[in-house]
Amino acid sequence: MGKRVTIVEVARETGLDNSTVSLALRGDRRIAEQTRLRVADVARRMNYVPNQLASALSSGRSRVIGVMLPGMENQFFAPHLEEFQAAAEQSKNAIAIKFCDWDPQRELAGLLQFCENRVDGVIWCPAGGSNEQLKATVEKLHAARMPFVILGGPSKMGHLVGMSEFSALKLGADYLVGLGHRRIGIATATRVPGLRGELHRNRLQRLRDALLAVGARVDAADIFETGDNEYGGVEFAIPLRERPAAERPTAIYAADDMLARAVVMGLRVAEIGVPSGMSVLGFDDAPRDASGPVPITSVSLEARGNGRAAIALLLDVIAGKIPPSPFRTIRLSPKIVERASCTGIPK
Repeated sequence: MGKRVTIVEVARETGLDNSTVSLALRGDRRIAEQTRLRVADVARRMNYVPNQLASALSSGRSRVIGVMLPGMENQFFAPHLEEFQAAAEQSKNAIAIKFCDWDPQRELAGLLQFCENRVDGVIWCPAGGSNEQLKATVEKLHAARMPFVILGGPSKMGHLVGMSEFSALKLGADYLVGLGHRRIGIATATRVPGLRGELHRNRLQRLRDALLAVGARVDAADIFETGDNEYGGVEFAIPLRERPAAERPTAIYAADDMLARAVVMGLRVAEIGVPSGMSVLGFDDAPRDASGPVPITSVSLEARGNGRAAIALLLDVIAGKIPPSPFRTIRLSPKIVERASCTGIPK
């Protein structure tokens, strides 16, 4: 492939010293505009590419932001990533993304690798696990002097951007009750192995509490659990078809939108209309909700707003505009995004 063109060669071609060329290529205003343009033209003709590693050694900045996420099964993090990328491009940073696949050991190893590679900061959405595990990981990040922002995780451990999950779940419960639904089913993926299943088991309890808090009826027979987040809706729907209409819930509240889409698919297979025979409410407002045969009404966790706030907060911490402590907490509010999968019950 041949050797890469160096700044020394660009300087030799222009007849300028290395430091002048370096400043010119960085757009430093101490260098005359005519000189900057001449250096840029020569660098372009020679196909010169800046050496970011060398720049990092001299500046102490890698200009790389690390992002650690649990996974992309539901595409929930796609809007976050779009916001991270937009902010990074504007601030002349790069984004390095890792997914731990809901494995706390991979998560820790990836975060430590970010520290070893001297990224400028990290946005981290914890996959879960015990408080002791989370605290141990946080302590390692603090010990490495790594600026970081936690996305939707525990508070008081670092700078945080997120919202109250229970408040978001209760907003959905209020919405369904406001439409006239009283007997409401719950769909969860509690049988998925590992931390992802643990997330659904915790969410099931909070969903039940949220529905009971607003006066809804939650029967044991109306709690549907699966190990297949994408297609498990079919196994829920077939038994529902066997029940008389009067013995079915009038709405199902799904623990996430991937499952909500699966429930809609299952109900359609069982020839139960959505929303004419049963309403379906999702949770998180992930991409793809607006497409499909029945667009999903969902509780939006404001993914795009969370992403925008998290990257802005981290960049301010890196720039020293915000001190490392006390930790900042930014709480966004959930909202209902109405589409076609929910309808009211006639009074």
